[in-house]
Amino acid sequence: MYTGNIGLCGPPLKKNCSSNYVSREGHWRRTEGYMSDFFYLGLGCGFVVGTWMVFGALLFKDRWRISYFYLLDRLYDKIYVLFIVTWLRLMRMTAAK
Repeated sequence: MYTGNIGLCGPPLKKNCSSNYVSREGHWRRTEGYMSDFFYLGLGCGFVVGTWMVFGALLFKDRWRISYFYLLDRLYDKIYVLFIVTWLRLMRMTAAK
């Protein structure tokens, strides 16, 4: 089952890990760098396409745009009220001490 995997070492294999540590490290760096380039390229492309899909939907769908900004406005109001109530409660607690 381990045939052909030259980077494997240690038990249950007979190959010692400490004897070729440096060469294995270089091998993994090359492979990891190659794969990470494709990962970041795909991540960037997915972000751009996803962002434009959301903005496109908000641009062309009136109901979605109105609902989205209505939701943001309500969320802003709730956060603002929560902040003010918490601030006043803290001010009252510090004034009582």
